[in-house]
Amino acid sequence: MTSIELRLAGLAARDQIAELPHRYATAYAELDLDALVALYRPDVELLNGDTGRAALRAHFEQGIRTGPGGGLDTVVLHTGNHVIQVTGADGAVGTVYCHVEVILRDGTGYYQAVRYTDSYCRRGDRWYFARQRTHELCYGAPFASRPNGRPDADWPARQIGRGTVPYRLPTWQEFWNAGG
Repeated sequence: MTSIELRLAGLAARDQIAELPHRYATAYAELDLDALVALYRPDVELLNGDTGRAALRAHFEQGIRTGPGGGLDTVVLHTGNHVIQVTGADGAVGTVYCHVEVILRDGTGYYQAVRYTDSYCRRGDRWYFARQRTHELCYGAPFASRPNGRPDADWPARQIGRGTVPYRLPTWQEFWNAGG
């Protein structure tokens, strides 16, 4: 490869890797577990020692369904400050900060600031998360009010109240209609 081709390949790698946390945040918010686990290499390593996308999917599903407050209702992840270090042709590491907003099925909720420490790998022409993300808490605090306990906003007529996302999303409806 020429030096220009190497630079372009490096830029393409960084671009694909930079998209992974954004795609993760979107899939998680939509409770689209198939899209979520597809961001990981097929033989993904979980922090508990298990491997594979099926084990990762089961891990996500259990956490969403049986977490505090009867499970997760609405999750919004705002990702930023993503630093990527390419360590080789097929490997990279990175950190990304995330502001988290969670509403639980029982109507309670909380904010968090977290830092993910990631490792990435390339398989063919695609980049993936190499293993389950390390999630470190900066802080967490309960909501001052219950956003999902409000009446419907009837957007755009009113700006305050319960909206339609994620409740109208097919993946969110399928997730909750399938098991609980």
